[in-house]
Amino acid sequence: MKNITARIAAAGKGTKNYQNKEVIDSYSLVVSTHDRGLQEVVRAKLYMGRSKSASTVYANVWIFGPSSAHRGSGSAGGYGYHKESEALARAFEDAGVRLYHTPKGSTEEVPFDFGGTGTSYYEEIFAAIARAVGQDGPSLLVSM
Repeated sequence: MKNITARIAAAGKGTKNYQNKEVIDSYSLVVSTHDRGLQEVVRAKLYMGRSKSASTVYANVWIFGPSSAHRGSGSAGGYGYHKESEALARAFEDAGVRLYHTPKGSTEEVPFDFGGTGTSYYEEIFAAIARAVGQDGPSLLVSM
């Protein structure tokens, strides 16, 4: 477990239309808010081409805060690493998200890039992004 924090610097460039691609995974972080009940705060969709030889993974992300909205897209191709997490990391980056963590034994935050590492940090990353937009209630990450 890492102590991950997020900062959102910009509104992002927006998502892309991947209608001709298959949705291979999607995630939604639902947060319990004090005044509006359950709210979807972070949504991510991962796509891949329909052909057997398709190797590029595409991602779109949406971040919904009480007074802001951010979105971005990313992609990853090639072989030898976890492309889904790489595409998701690039999409969050495109949305203006910067992730940081404090290494064990240190008091200084350093940049954190989860691209290519798999899904093990997703819950912490999505929760950190929700906190960055002011949604710090209990949360649940759902994979659909």
